[in-house]
Amino acid sequence: YTHYFSPSIRMGRCAVAAFSRWVGSQVDCMIAPTGKVRRLLLGYGLRCPVMVVPTGIDLRRFRKGLDPIRRAVLRSSLGIPAENTVLVCVGRLAEEKNIQELLKYRALLGQAPVTLLLVGGGPDRDRLEQVARDLHLEAPAVIFAGMVPPEEVPDWYRLGDLFVSASSSETQGLTYIEALASGVSALC
Repeated sequence: YTHYFSPSIRMGRCAVAAFSRWVGSQVDCMIAPTGKVRRLLLGYGLRCPVMVVPTGIDLRRFRKGLDPIRRAVLRSSLGIPAENTVLVCVGRLAEEKNIQELLKYRALLGQAPVTLLLVGGGPDRDRLEQVARDLHLEAPAVIFAGMVPPEEVPDWYRLGDLFVSASSSETQGLTYIEALASGVSALC
């Protein structure tokens, strides 16, 4: 993810490695969320122990059902027709999430009663909205819902008939677990 602060991939990686080594020299132990991140940190030359402690998710909050009235109100407030199949994507709107691919696939469906519901915000939103316009996609074919309060996220997953992701990079993939815990099948 160095492209967020350095136009040069090589320089960005060198900067991250140097910073990681410096932080590692200041601590007794470092925690990484996955084995992949641990290997990456060790590859930077860290000398402190790096322990894997996965990010916890309280799955209980995703397991309760969505009140049918609340679901209908949410769909109606977004202008989603009752007969539409909803493909929901929850997460940051960032380059590595490859949302433009989802938009292109939605465009290929033409006038099919399908809504691509994008829940979240991020640095790529303006560009993605332009991609949608260029593909002649407008509501209800695609809806940019924006950020939602964390306590409401489970409801937004359940608005979907299918969770979709075309992400080219995930450090943890928490949204996949959250979608499945919400009872929504995932197509990634």
